[in-house]
Amino acid sequence: WLNLPARSKMVPPHFTMLKNRSRTAKLILDELDCTYADGQSGLFVWAKVSEGVKNVELWIDTILYGAKVFVTPGSVFGSQGNRFIRISLCAPESKMKEALLRITTWKQKIGSENHQATKMSAV
Repeated sequence: WLNLPARSKMVPPHFTMLKNRSRTAKLILDELDCTYADGQSGLFVWAKVSEGVKNVELWIDTILYGAKVFVTPGSVFGSQGNRFIRISLCAPESKMKEALLRITTWKQKIGSENHQATKMSAV
């Protein structure tokens, strides 16, 4: 019922696509200072939120409204997911790279604003 040669021709492009998306998801997680286990499989990459983040849900909202990027809070899957987030690998890689750019730009902007506020308070 299963023609292995035909199946083996189908798997590599999808595997490569998911591997590339996973790599981009991990770059996003690195930018967000999250930790994750290498070797995860499936359509999602799970990561633990930095201990510096006191309120994960508020932090996720800040990312959503600041960078216009949504990451799934692990808490929607139960209490075991409270300090975790999940990134889906179902979006095209181009959209994931756009999300990475938005987060990077947003972090630079808020870093610059925080730096300006610090300079102003020192005057």
